[in-house]
Amino acid sequence: GRTVSDELIAQLDERAIAAWYMDDGTFGGHYARWGHGKATICCVALCNDDKERIAHRCEELGMGRPTVRDRELLFSGERAQRFQERIAPYIHPSMAYKLHPALRGRFGWHPDTSDAHLNGTRLASRTSLTAVSMKVLRKYRKPPTPRKKDRFDIQVEGNHTYLVDHVVVHNSPETQPGGRALKFYSSQRLDIRRIETLKEGTEAVGNRVRVKVVKNKVAAPFRQAEFDIEYGMGISTEGCLIDLGLEHDLVQKSGSFFSYGETRIGQGRNNAKGFLRDNPELATELEEKIWEALGIERSPLGVVEGGESAEGEEAADPIASGGAEAEATATPEAGTEEQAA
Repeated sequence: GRTVSDELIAQLDERAIAAWYMDDGTFGGHYARWGHGKATICCVALCNDDKERIAHRCEELGMGRPTVRDRELLFSGERAQRFQERIAPYIHPSMAYKLHPALRGRFGWHPDTSDAHLNGTRLASRTSLTAVSMKVLRKYRKPPTPRKKDRFDIQVEGNHTYLVDHVVVHNSPETQPGGRALKFYSSQRLDIRRIETLKEGTEAVGNRVRVKVVKNKVAAPFRQAEFDIEYGMGISTEGCLIDLGLEHDLVQKSGSFFSYGETRIGQGRNNAKGFLRDNPELATELEEKIWEALGIERSPLGVVEGGESAEGEEAADPIASGGAEAEATATPEAGTEEQAA
């Protein structure tokens, strides 16, 4: 802390301590109940030795020895009463709130206006002060702000708008593609986000994406799915089989190795997908087991209820296939023409 000389402490009197108290002192406590309250003087910048010497000086002045704390000098109880009685004549009425109500209104100190021994140079004896002109060396100008904030009230063709520069909008900057009305026309909207880049070595071959149904008028919305999209191939069927196989315990993963039953299908996800791509029979078997685990019965592709499969067969042309219906349709028309003739 700051060190105070012995000469300065020896010059402290009631008037000096009163000025210090008006500046850095406080008065509080339940004096209305207990009668005295407590007065403190803040002295954070002083070292402990100086605080002790000042406390000893206060005791010499008859104010009582204050309690020395880390941040203040504390007068409590009867010491607070003796302290304020000694400094009350020097407390200005504007600062009387720092005194006990019973000690307020005792201000009676006035400066000594006698200047016989100072040849009229005492400031208190002067009745008027004369202003001295001086040259202004530098006129301070406030520097311009780097970002000028102006507001404009603009009205165009009956449309009233209010614009403010440098406004930060905390909404999402994303917009809907295809015009503003697309989100009202569409029945479904999907939000696709890339969550991972698929690589073979250092070369990117696709993306792992998360798709969220943000709008759905035909089913429950807000469902999510994750799958792989490979460049030049689209959605990876083999990747979906591996994910669903792991989810339903049809595919086992040990470290980086993937296994289907007793078959080791590859080390690493890319190798496992390549194995399923090269072995479509195994991939079909795994797919059927996934459908069974989901409890969904699937019919073979191309089979129509009540008919035979149309897969691999050409559609029958009613005119080119014997013309039975064509003849049956043409016969009545021919008879009608003969009768008309």
